[in-house]
Amino acid sequence: MLVGALVAVVHWLTHIEAFGPEQPAVWLDLVAGYPMAGILLIVGGITAGKK
Repeated sequence: MLVGALVAVVHWLTHIEAFGPEQPAVWLDLVAGYPMAGILLIVGGITAGKK
């Protein structure tokens, strides 16, 4: 879960230009950014729930 949250935070920081003015392409954002954060959060939640 922590990794998913970290990906989501880094993704958000990229959008507010914390790392510079460069923005990811929209297609890359939709295909990789949001789904990866979501998948990692879900997998982390399932893993944490099994412990």
